[in-house]
Amino acid sequence: MATKKLIFEVKELYKSFSDKKVLKGLTFNIYKGESFVILGRSGCGKSVTLKHLNGLIRPDRGSIKFEGEEITSLSEYELYNLRKKVSMLFQGGALFDSMTVLENIAFPLLEHSNLSPEEIKKTVREKLDLVELGNIEDKYPAELSGGMKKRVALARALAIDPEVVLFDEPTTGLDPMTSASIAHLIRSIQKQLGVTAIVITHDIPLTKKVADRIAFLEGGKFIFTGSWQEAISGKNLLVKNFIEGKREEELDV
Repeated sequence: MATKKLIFEVKELYKSFSDKKVLKGLTFNIYKGESFVILGRSGCGKSVTLKHLNGLIRPDRGSIKFEGEEITSLSEYELYNLRKKVSMLFQGGALFDSMTVLENIAFPLLEHSNLSPEEIKKTVREKLDLVELGNIEDKYPAELSGGMKKRVALARALAIDPEVVLFDEPTTGLDPMTSASIAHLIRSIQKQLGVTAIVITHDIPLTKKVADRIAFLEGGKFIFTGSWQEAISGKNLLVKNFIEGKREEELDV
């Protein structure tokens, strides 16, 4: 990147659940406006890593700085303010089934803004246009396809104009064509709005389309950080073989 402004600085992060050690001194930086994709095998701690970045999980020890501010010791009220800047798209979308699309997208605006009802409706329509959906404000989640639900959830994540969007497996359960559409949407919105996108996924085509940098989590640490081209070049065989989808017994490691 031409100019790098640090947005997240993570140092020596440790996290265990009971006797299972998940993160073992994880250290990395994320820069403003980039798309940072975290890969790794199932159960390696990708979601755990992501949820540390908005305080949903607190580390056993280590440092996480957001725009220079240590967030590991923030109170729940202070984390509430942080989440105005760091929004999250959950794996299942986490839409409220009893609410319409309009009400779902409006929810964070009611929580975090003083907009009038008309201003909220205008903002909801703008966000729906951004995710390429229209005229569905009155529909309920049960009336939407899987891809539409993801788009509505993304519109809700963007409602309060965050600086960062955390994407937890954004294409899980979607067919390849819909996944490709979501990948295009993530990339175009990230570029258009200048938001920082942090994505965890197993979806290799998505990774290729959206990643400025890729990090591979293994053994509680990133064993590789670099571009797509560096990932496939063969310098790190585990990463290369993961991307190529080799069976474990085929791995050249």
